Amino acid sequence: MRMRSLFRAALPILFVLSLFLPTFSPAPAAAQESVKPVLTVGIAGFDQIKQKVGYLGKLANNPALAESLELILTSKTDVLDSLDRKRPAGVIVLPDPITLIGGYIFLPVSDFDAFTKSLESAGVTVEPLDGQETVFQISHPDKGMSLFLTQKGNWAYLAISPTAFALVADEPDKLVGDLGDYTMAVQLLMKNLPEPLKNMLIGQVEVGLTLGLEQESDESDEQYALRVQAAENSVKQLKRFVNELETMMIGFQLNEKNETAYFDFRAEAVSGTGLAKQWNLQKDGPSKFAGFYLPEAILTGNVQAALDDESIEQFKNNMLLGVGQFNEGIDSNEELSEEQKEKAKAFVGKTVDLWIGTIETGKVDLGLAVQSGSSPKSLSLIAGAKVADGAGFDKQFREIIEVAQQEKNGLNLEVKFDASKYGDIQFHQIIVPIPEEPAELRAALDEKLTILVGTASEAVYLAAGADAQTRLEIAIARSKEMADESVLSSRFSLAVVSLLQNAAQIVQKPEVKQSLAMSLAFLAQAGAEDRVVVTTQSIPDGTLQRIEMQKGLLRVLGTLATMGQMFGAAGN
Repeated sequence: MRMRSLFRAALPILFVLSLFLPTFSPAPAAAQESVKPVLTVGIAGFDQIKQKVGYLGKLANNPALAESLELILTSKTDVLDSLDRKRPAGVIVLPDPITLIGGYIFLPVSDFDAFTKSLESAGVTVEPLDGQETVFQISHPDKGMSLFLTQKGNWAYLAISPTAFALVADEPDKLVGDLGDYTMAVQLLMKNLPEPLKNMLIGQVEVGLTLGLEQESDESDEQYALRVQAAENSVKQLKRFVNELETMMIGFQLNEKNETAYFDFRAEAVSGTGLAKQWNLQKDGPSKFAGFYLPEAILTGNVQAALDDESIEQFKNNMLLGVGQFNEGIDSNEELSEEQKEKAKAFVGKTVDLWIGTIETGKVDLGLAVQSGSSPKSLSLIAGAKVADGAGFDKQFREIIEVAQQEKNGLNLEVKFDASKYGDIQFHQIIVPIPEEPAELRAALDEKLTILVGTASEAVYLAAGADAQTRLEIAIARSKEMADESVLSSRFSLAVVSLLQNAAQIVQKPEVKQSLAMSLAFLAQAGAEDRVVVTTQSIPDGTLQRIEMQKGLLRVLGTLATMGQMFGAAGN
């Protein structure tokens, strides 16, 4: 009899999974029909997974990767031979009136007898349960654990208790949804979660927050009240989420045609609820800063979103809580005089009030880009954001700079108010000298950093680095040209290799520098196709966020898989 070490390694995983699927009490047939899953996990058939692995191997110059994977699996166990390689497998979690949560694992079998024999050849015992011919107990002589197995149609079901089989579905693959778009998908079906479970979930969070809400000895009444308010808002948001969310899904797909891989995060609320109305506000639409989204930049992003009253209140409370924490930190700073402390708190308070005024308009609109060249010296940051009171921000900025110049604090800033103008935007210029030490930092960034701060009636702008003003003006002009175009509610793009390359030239700690060098050596194979793109788009009563990786990063994944294959072969 051949050794079946791979299956022995996998068997404990099945047991661990089953620990999360407690015993079901038997249910009448009528009740079975009404029990719906609260969580499902679907995994595509082996042939599809093999195809995806083969694509990764091709990218990593290892076209035999998929065949090697199958060879490793079939050399250690016959289980794969008894499964239908085209149908999915998965986990179904169901509510139960006694144990609250239960469920089962399902596998697509082409030959159930062969499947049970393959389990036995892997070193476990498969025996019929007393008095039952269709239910089997699986046990390992050394592990002291048991699972139960049964067949229904062309499916095999595994559970921690045989009573779970009273509720298995005839076609469990239909419960995990359409996997056509995904290799693996996890669905949370909050609409099927019974009220006792919902209340238990909320209650546990409330208890946890209550235990941590005692006022600290050095905490002011105002700060404590803000913290209590933040906790209450968190519970309120959780209740809204639990009671109004209908479904949530996380799906992964490797798309050979588009040469990308992506994770989707999809959520839908019960129609007509506050959560649904909030998500329905996040529609594609125009942005005054669409021109700041530059696909070729190291990092770029653009957000245009509407806020409902509850979101506005949440933002305000979080900002006020942050101000309170800042003020506490300032008060405890023994290096500052009382006058300096009061000035710092006043400046932060006024600035936050200005941002709160913007949030209260119910609209967020901003854009940014970090553009690169051959070195950090050629880096630039440009950003723009909608504000409710541009004149107020301008006044606040002038006051802060004037105080900073009076205090100095070792900074020899070169400041020029009203240095230039572009359309209705007034720019102020700040030149910050880069310290001579560490010398590597000055070599990377040059001797001076130029910063521009611009204000208009309903906008603020920031630019820093090489050709900052030129690049900012180009983005502003482009935004005006795109003013009537509809864009996603949010979109961000990051070039991973380029970002790490610039970071490696700036960081000073040897251990960090070494880690970055090792990462870059491994990621170099990604080439220019090294982007991660994150987008959010509106769907009816919901939202869909996608995190997408370009072909170069998939090549890196293929290399990782190849390395795993080599280690696996060495271990055998």
